[in-house]
Amino acid sequence: MEQFQDGHHVRLRSREHGMYLHANKDGRGVSLRRPRASMNAAWAVHLYQDDDDAQYVLLHSAAYGGYLAAMDAPAPLGHCGRRVEQRDYEEREEEDVRWQPVRFGSGDYILLRHASGRFLRANGKYLPWNNGASVDDFDTVSTMTHWVVERIPAREGMPEEILELENPNLVHLSKQQETHIFGLELVLHVGGWPCLCSNVELRYPDVGAE
Repeated sequence: MEQFQDGHHVRLRSREHGMYLHANKDGRGVSLRRPRASMNAAWAVHLYQDDDDAQYVLLHSAAYGGYLAAMDAPAPLGHCGRRVEQRDYEEREEEDVRWQPVRFGSGDYILLRHASGRFLRANGKYLPWNNGASVDDFDTVSTMTHWVVERIPAREGMPEEILELENPNLVHLSKQQETHIFGLELVLHVGGWPCLCSNVELRYPDVGAE
């Protein structure tokens, strides 16, 4: 769990392919792609503890605002297991977006176990055009389920790029606002409910940092 610090950003790199888990431009799908210095490869970490004191990681797309979620629906044709996608986090008790990192062996690799007990995996070992992510059962764990977590440092100011996102539920801030803002009040919508937030600290990932 130490690789996932609350409020920080990370990338997930597939051991098998060397590619990164990307949030797709449609604001819904996820896939494995090579670009590293991309907002699509950046995921904000939120830590969650349930009523039984079990700790989970929630991964929030820095590009499109959806959470990495595993569904019960079958994965697309040519992919193993069950579907993985970006989705809204509507209810606090929602389990679709909960993940637990499991260290694998003595190296830097981890497994990401979903609340359902399935594991996040890459696809396309033999058919590289099947580049989506999915979740699969424990008895199919292989190097396709091994991930390297790369921490992304925060940048000093808001990115110059204004992303044209297809998800209308995101909060857009002006370019004049700095990375660290104190004494600012924002109205955010969480699960459809307005929430007034004071003394907000905004963090932007420096995706171009080595």
